Amino acid sequence: MNIKGLPPYRSFKGYSYVFVLLLIAALLIRFPFFFRDYIDRDESTFILMGQSIVDGYLPYIKLWDLKPPLLFYFFAGIIFLFGKSFLAIRFIGCVLISLSAFVVYKMLKEISSKKIALLGGVLFIITASLFGNIQGVMSEHISIFFFIPALFILWKNHTNYVSLFFVGLLLGCSMMTKLNMAYPALLLGIFLCINKLYHENIVKAFLSGFFLLFGTLLTITITAIPYLLTSNFNVWWNSVILAPIAYNPASSLITKLVLSFFVVCAIGIAYILYKKYNHHIKKIQRLYVLIVLSLIGVLISFIDAGKVNGHYLIQVFPFLIVCLMIWLYNTRFKIYISLKLITILLIITPMESYVEYGTLANRLVQGKTLYNEEGFEIPEYFTKTHVNPNNILFVDYHIGYWLMNENIPSKAMTHPSNLYREALFPYMGIRSSSSEEEIFRIFNIVKPEYIVGPDPDYLFSKKEKDYPLESSIFDRLLISKYRLQKTIGNAGIYKRKI
Repeated sequence: MNIKGLPPYRSFKGYSYVFVLLLIAALLIRFPFFFRDYIDRDESTFILMGQSIVDGYLPYIKLWDLKPPLLFYFFAGIIFLFGKSFLAIRFIGCVLISLSAFVVYKMLKEISSKKIALLGGVLFIITASLFGNIQGVMSEHISIFFFIPALFILWKNHTNYVSLFFVGLLLGCSMMTKLNMAYPALLLGIFLCINKLYHENIVKAFLSGFFLLFGTLLTITITAIPYLLTSNFNVWWNSVILAPIAYNPASSLITKLVLSFFVVCAIGIAYILYKKYNHHIKKIQRLYVLIVLSLIGVLISFIDAGKVNGHYLIQVFPFLIVCLMIWLYNTRFKIYISLKLITILLIITPMESYVEYGTLANRLVQGKTLYNEEGFEIPEYFTKTHVNPNNILFVDYHIGYWLMNENIPSKAMTHPSNLYREALFPYMGIRSSSSEEEIFRIFNIVKPEYIVGPDPDYLFSKKEKDYPLESSIFDRLLISKYRLQKTIGNAGIYKRKI
């Protein structure tokens, strides 16, 4: 079966060296973070969900998080093949980022020069690896890994129904790792059908939309089959469909207005650049429209969410980079793009990586293991003091569950912040109907012997700033029923009072 739009086999050798260069660049930037315990709460949660699958449980049965199931199967696959290995998880994440960067390179090479295309690929690696807490493997990395190739194939060959079916499969995979990608996928589908209807006929518009939709729905349906076979379809429906609809994080009207303003600005700037540089070049024209629609779709999803965390921008950067490179290619500034400039960019931007390399070097000099931070030190402390791992609740650094082979005492705390998102409780499959009720259950019924939380100086000012009332209830109970036993880094280990 030939999927048009993908490079033929004979092109592989010519492009392989570019991928290797991109992979080396990604490794140099991301390698020192392979040994971190706790880059982001989300990554730790994905690892825990993946481990539960390896242990024989479907997603959402034993543990629960507000993400689609394919994301957790990705982590489960790595754990199944390589065991409990941070190196394996982060190396494969690095490969995924490099592959996405390669597709960006291939896309840009079709419409510009090799140097500009390589600059675009390098910029993608930089923006997907630095600035904030994105050095781990995030759901955005994986969703973009599926989405960018789908966009490329849709651009290169939208007349072949097999290709459209494959695009649908990829879009479905993207959505089943990060649901907000349904917005750009929907805009691309609408554009495809309208474009076919305008330039060809209604039959081709219908068939194109059908094959695209069929591929997308097939991917989604496949994720539901294990639940159908085990009479747990209601779990899939509640967790994958209803919970994201019900979840509406607190956000001000000002926040949504600001995000809406950025969308309007993006549309305006895109139109100006289109009229000035791209409208007369048919090859660029179609790609530009697809890129802008994807960008608008992602931005609309941010408006719907009412917030923009730093790692959300991973889904924005590739589209901005392609637009920037198209603009650059159409201006006189393209003459300044050289391999020397790209090399300098790679040298001066990864300051965070240099700091982390320094940390690793210091640990080597001191004779310590390269694995560092509280997520490793706390389980080591519990092991040395012979604490039963099943008597510990991690409010912070919950990757400790994985390292200690511990069961999570509260399903609502698979991702610690879910404890305060009581709108999701009806879909988690737990008895508690409110955050307060679940908090009291943890302290009065579960009664963990130890709780790992923030340093006492940071109590009442934790990350849960969106849930001040609920988190303050938790902190007050922690202070009244537990005493601080030890501080490790920024973490406090609290032991239950008699």
